[in-house]
Amino acid sequence: MPSKEGKYVSFANKGEAYMMEEINKMRQAMPDESLRFSIHHFDSWVKMKK
Repeated sequence: MPSKEGKYVSFANKGEAYMMEEINKMRQAMPDESLRFSIHHFDSWVKMKK
């Protein structure tokens, strides 16, 4: 599934709800239970709009 955002994915301007929607799309597309995600800048995630 190609990213609509290009080479780098950022949800900074779109908010946490949008980010979770995109993560759930990946979970549905790849239902492997070993699929994991990482937050690379925790402080930005905490400050992200809901």
